[in-house]
Amino acid sequence: MIQTHRRPRTERVPDPTAGPAPEAADEAGDARVFRTVAWITALVVTVVMPVIALVQPDAARRAVRVIVLLDGMVLFTLWLTRRGRVRLASWIYVLVLISLITYNAPAVGGIRSPGVQSYFIFAMLAGLLLGARVGVMMGVVCALLGLGLVMAEAWGFVPERITEYEPFPRWLLTCVYMAMALLVMHIATERVRGALAAAESELAERRATRERLDRALDAGNIGLFEHVPGSDRFRVDDRLLLLMGIAAGPGGEIRRDDWLRLVHPEDRGRVMDDLALAARGESDVRTAYRLVRPDGALRHMEAAAHLAHGANGEPASVFGMVMDVTARKQGEAERERLVVDLGERVKELGLLHEAGRLLQHASGVDRLLLAELAARMPGAWLHADDACARISYGGIEVESHGWCVTPWTQTAAFDTRDGRGELHVVYRHPHPAEYEGPFLAEERALIDSLAEMLRSHIERHIVERQRQAMEAQLRHAQKMDALGTLAGGIAHDFNNILTAIGGNAELAALEAPPDGEIAESIQEILKAHGRARDLVRRILLFSRRQEPVREVMALEPVVTEALQLLRATVPRNIEIRTCLAPHLPPVRADATQIHQVIMNLGTNAAYAMRESGGVLSVELDAVTVGADASGFAAEVEPGRYLRLQVADTGCGMSPEVRERLFEPFFTTKGRAGTGLGLSVVHGIIRDHDGAISVASEPGVGTRFEIHLPADTDEAAGDAPAPGGGVRGAGQHVMYVDDEAPLCHVMTRTLVRLGYRCTAFTDAAAALQEFRTAPRDFAVVVTDLQMPAMSGLDVARAVRAIRPDTPIAVASGYPPEHIATDPDVGSVAWIYKPATVEELAATLHRLVERNEDVR
Repeated sequence: MIQTHRRPRTERVPDPTAGPAPEAADEAGDARVFRTVAWITALVVTVVMPVIALVQPDAARRAVRVIVLLDGMVLFTLWLTRRGRVRLASWIYVLVLISLITYNAPAVGGIRSPGVQSYFIFAMLAGLLLGARVGVMMGVVCALLGLGLVMAEAWGFVPERITEYEPFPRWLLTCVYMAMALLVMHIATERVRGALAAAESELAERRATRERLDRALDAGNIGLFEHVPGSDRFRVDDRLLLLMGIAAGPGGEIRRDDWLRLVHPEDRGRVMDDLALAARGESDVRTAYRLVRPDGALRHMEAAAHLAHGANGEPASVFGMVMDVTARKQGEAERERLVVDLGERVKELGLLHEAGRLLQHASGVDRLLLAELAARMPGAWLHADDACARISYGGIEVESHGWCVTPWTQTAAFDTRDGRGELHVVYRHPHPAEYEGPFLAEERALIDSLAEMLRSHIERHIVERQRQAMEAQLRHAQKMDALGTLAGGIAHDFNNILTAIGGNAELAALEAPPDGEIAESIQEILKAHGRARDLVRRILLFSRRQEPVREVMALEPVVTEALQLLRATVPRNIEIRTCLAPHLPPVRADATQIHQVIMNLGTNAAYAMRESGGVLSVELDAVTVGADASGFAAEVEPGRYLRLQVADTGCGMSPEVRERLFEPFFTTKGRAGTGLGLSVVHGIIRDHDGAISVASEPGVGTRFEIHLPADTDEAAGDAPAPGGGVRGAGQHVMYVDDEAPLCHVMTRTLVRLGYRCTAFTDAAAALQEFRTAPRDFAVVVTDLQMPAMSGLDVARAVRAIRPDTPIAVASGYPPEHIATDPDVGSVAWIYKPATVEELAATLHRLVERNEDVR
């Protein structure tokens, strides 16, 4: 590289780190000297003149004038000095002193005056303050003034009567002039010393500058040379010889041909042209070339040359410098490689950023997303124009433009819970291994990072889908909890209403004529009361929250209750058909969970027939599974089973859907389903040691078949038949309920059953009455839910007063749903709304048990 340019004009820029400029330093020294002289002058005049006035009174007036004039002059010149006017102040000082001496000379001795004899002192002082030229000028002026005094005295212009100083004042003035002479000599000596110190400092600075220059040349691997135009020799320094690896001839010179043999052959012609251009002096020359040292080492050099002219303007010498820039060239090459690497890393980071953006805005994984990612991948590889990519996952395969199978391929695989995926990048043609091979190590990490990003995105999508399903299930559970709470509140209030309706209807039935329209109407009321009571019980059974409790039970009532509740939820265009075989054996099961199984299967069947309607069939019968059973029945132990079949005439399912039907969170309903219904059904049947299978065809329908083991050891427990017609024998019953209508109807009912009854709507009043006469009450009947005090609190307080008191608690909840207290002990439960027969049977058992204990 050659750079040719004219030498620009340079201006000296003051160095801010250097000391003050020489002119400023001289001015500061002059000011310091002038202030010293001025203050000493003022001090001497102020001290000496008063002494002269005291010793020689006739000179007192002249002494005062001198003090005033000189002190005023000193103050004025010092003020000028502070303003930077040192030269003007020096002129005023010298002229005032000379004028004062000359003015006083005729009156004090003329040319013989002591002041005239000190003219030479002021000439020297003027030279020190204002320069040698001014000093000489002042000396001439003083000599002329002295000559004038001589001529004045010769021509008689000097007064005959001259005031002469006494000896002591004359001696004192002589001492003053001697002191001033010594002061001037001291100032002159200091000036000479300062000049010598400045010269020595300048010389030391020049040596330091030379040393710094040498160190800079050494640090920069710079050598210097001189060439006289027209000669074939160069004068070089030791640094340049060391750079070239050769020895100099006599006088530190080398031949031009010896130097040219070291220059790289490709650069010799250009270097000679540049040297000739510098020798003509047309411009300063800068050139770069390669130099091959005798030891074979290749060095990169940069040279600069300038032509110096002689006194007559003719070219004198070409001065120049040569610098070894091999390290810089190597650094530049390394920097270029790093720039290339940085560009590759930027492309890789750009691809990762684009991939992250695509995955961030994607709700899942589809062909469009993978195709866009595959199209962006080749651009991040080193040879982007020759690269292509392919991505495969879950049956989806996408390729970038120009995809083909070649030996130069790079692959990364990833696994998710839903499948396996692979990323491929290939080069269509081979490429030289500039770094680690056709693919960079960073590109290996890049494709692995992309695979991990895809895997994380898919897993995150799966987890998100499961989370949404679980949230939907949680919301459903919360709805069921809310429904249970609501059903409890409804049951409490509605059961109180039903109890009042049923009790009054039964009392009316006892008083009405057996035959007639009134008795028929009352029976219709009692039938409606029974249906309402059963409806409330079914709602409580469906929504109650309790741990699964397996009991030996008949399965038909549970199926019937579930279908009655399902009937209110399915569309009217769906027909429900049931076929329940009679005299079926019982099963050991949890009624609530079996209820949930039927509701889930029925709801799914209704969803499959939601558009065109159809038939929902429910069949229940008993089968025997032998040891040689096949199909799903082979999954259970041989024995007796109840078989529940739920079928629909809906859209049916494909084989792929059937295979995943019982997987958690798998749903075909989209956002309308949670994917947990059938998995819960499958878990419940497995927990009951049963088996479940499904048969379905698209467009035909679906049939679920469930086997539950029959319990042949004991029959299903039926509620004991109420003891109709059981009457009391005048026992006193305390009845506590916050509903006044219930207290009224129960009082009338218990009186008809042969009991005495005292009813209370306030639990605190009832307890106060019981404390008064605890043995007067044979039985205490209390409602469970009351505003101030619950029925269990009443029972606890009664047992604290009289532990053997028979207690019955009335509630709309079944007994297992209520958390009892050990302090309450055993109590009888009356399930609201109870009939007269149920109430009579419960009271009869409590009374008989209490009498047996006694």
